[in-house]
Amino acid sequence: MTQDPYAAPQSNIQTSPSGPGTPGTGTFDIGLAMSEAWQNTIQNIGPMIGVLIVGTIVSLLMSVTIIGIFLGLPVLFYGLTKFLLNTHDGRCQFSDLFSGFALLMMVIFIGAASIQYIGRFIESESLIMIGGLFEIVFQLVIGVRLYWAGYFLVDRDLTATEAIKASWEASRGNWLKLFLLSLMMAVVTFLGMLALGVGLLVAIPMTYMMFVSSYRQCAGTPAS
Repeated sequence: MTQDPYAAPQSNIQTSPSGPGTPGTGTFDIGLAMSEAWQNTIQNIGPMIGVLIVGTIVSLLMSVTIIGIFLGLPVLFYGLTKFLLNTHDGRCQFSDLFSGFALLMMVIFIGAASIQYIGRFIESESLIMIGGLFEIVFQLVIGVRLYWAGYFLVDRDLTATEAIKASWEASRGNWLKLFLLSLMMAVVTFLGMLALGVGLLVAIPMTYMMFVSSYRQCAGTPAS
């Protein structure tokens, strides 16, 4: 029987001859997400800082060329997502950062950014405002529900379209919690900045792990 790739949050995907997975609850607890994020970050602070520094340098270098933007950055994103998921599951490996394949997503974000760039180029404040407003509304209403798409793509070996659909279904009924978790991410980042900027070395990895924990709680762990 063929498995439905969009039923990722359901417990029926957790069975496999190669080993059982952990069923998800279909929702998540914000307090537990923050607690697990803190523990995972502190326990793996060395690899975390290494990935943060190397990932930033590589992404900046890739952003210089068109080829790097469209081919290199998606690969880096895939590797970063795999690293975060494995760190949460107790299999933290620095090499995960560079394991990945091209990812085609978030075209709407690119469109919104394009509107703003065009507005700046022709010096149109109206287009800049429209593009910025559209991006904010999209992020609050739709983007939050698609945040788990990258995890589904890497964790469940889905296509980009399947991963987006799976994230949309999994986040049904969890929009408010995801929005509040986004706010907590901003708070943690701000607190990291207050610590003379050095705190960002802990705050930034922790914010990533908060969303990984929320995904694991909701969707569970797939069979190996």
